[in-house]
Amino acid sequence: MGVSKMINMKDLIKKQNDMIRKESGMNIKESTLSYEALRKNFEKTYKAYWDAVNDLQLSLEKQGKKKESMMIHRKYSKEVLGFHAWLRQIIRKWFK
Repeated sequence: MGVSKMINMKDLIKKQNDMIRKESGMNIKESTLSYEALRKNFEKTYKAYWDAVNDLQLSLEKQGKKKESMMIHRKYSKEVLGFHAWLRQIIRKWFK
């Protein structure tokens, strides 16, 4: 077996966020964004984050660590999705 490389989630998420901003044409230095621009960026960023988490889960499952994979899934569902729903409501409330 080869040596497995640890995934640096912080760097991966930053790269994905930068890629999303570049693809969407969003200027990172914009001071005021419309509700729609904020919502779109927010949703794309969460999608990228979920994809990174899902990749981690699949990697664990390939190593036979299904229990650890499910633990990550449950934690993500409970904490990240809860925050996602809350923040979506806040953005809607503050920017509409």
